[in-house]
Amino acid sequence: MAVQLTLTGEKQKVSIQSHDEMAFEIARTIRDFVVRGISPWSTMYKSTIVITSSSEWPQPDFVFDDQAKMTYGFEFKPPEQVRREYIMGVGQALTYLNHFSHSTLILPTHAENFEIARYVSDLVQNIPLKIGVIAYDPRNLRQLKILIPYPKEPVGPLQRKATVGKVFWAFWMDESIHEFYLMLKNSYEHRNERGDIKQKVFVKVFEMMKEGKTYANDGTPRQLGKKLKFSSWFLNYRLPFLHCGLWSLDGKPTLTGNRILLVGDTYGWDSTEFRNALAKAYLENGKHLLLMRYIWDIQIDAINQGIRHSTTKDYLDFMANQLMERGFGRALRGVRRNLQAMISLWGGGFRILKKRGNSYYFKSFGLVPDWGKITTILQTEYW
Repeated sequence: MAVQLTLTGEKQKVSIQSHDEMAFEIARTIRDFVVRGISPWSTMYKSTIVITSSSEWPQPDFVFDDQAKMTYGFEFKPPEQVRREYIMGVGQALTYLNHFSHSTLILPTHAENFEIARYVSDLVQNIPLKIGVIAYDPRNLRQLKILIPYPKEPVGPLQRKATVGKVFWAFWMDESIHEFYLMLKNSYEHRNERGDIKQKVFVKVFEMMKEGKTYANDGTPRQLGKKLKFSSWFLNYRLPFLHCGLWSLDGKPTLTGNRILLVGDTYGWDSTEFRNALAKAYLENGKHLLLMRYIWDIQIDAINQGIRHSTTKDYLDFMANQLMERGFGRALRGVRRNLQAMISLWGGGFRILKKRGNSYYFKSFGLVPDWGKITTILQTEYW
């Protein structure tokens, strides 16, 4: 993912040019059209849709969940790619129908001085293929045109719905950097076994957690007790490992997972190098960089509008509301809880937030990411 950060002052907006940012700008535009009742968008999706993600493989670039029955997977292709990339997008969109009710391919009107959107839409229509096609103007991502609407009836199997996240960013709740390292190590040790090894990998780590043999993000022993619920903690680790691309569907380590483990083996689980490598997986694959960008821009807009908050609680309530208004999340309480977890992860875990005394919250402003360190992490080639 090509990422460019531009920051000329602590209270300036962050400019990020990336695949994810463009994809989510289009996602937000479609949802905005739906909520405002603009035709034909308002007839295609319910006004209850939220923009989220899925841990299924292959992963759509973003997902719409109507919070009732239908799920929609989207494949977004950025501008200035070779024609082959857009043809590949057809195949990617088709695979989403294995888990999602509908699938849509989003691509630019032109590529290599060729009307690629029209060509692909003709291809989809003539075969025919049961996916939708949307074209956008690369000069203005809000200029969208439906070339082929998705079929009226669901295509994907409703009984095998995709695992859809409550938010679009990779999950983090009560985990520790040390336990992530142990999960990677066990995954590597069981890599040659046949079948799904995810549960086997976690069983060993879970026993260590109950016995107090794992460490918190500050390096102190974790005291979790013996009455931990296996299914809940397994979910806590299984979801982000899939979302961040650390292991495959059967729990075998990916190239990304192996490289991050190598960093941990070389420098130690508590090293800056290991934390940074894991942070890159979360920032890029887990879309945490995109979340940071939204949070930063919301904060700047709030200052310009004279909106103030003076406590961490008020800030979390305000930010959760703002993200919900943008279609990010199903329930206010859940989004707020996720944000609180992000402060723990970005601050105490990855150490990419600046502090004011003992707090990561800056009064009347919010969170201040260490953009210099984040840029260095993104530019480092770990895999």
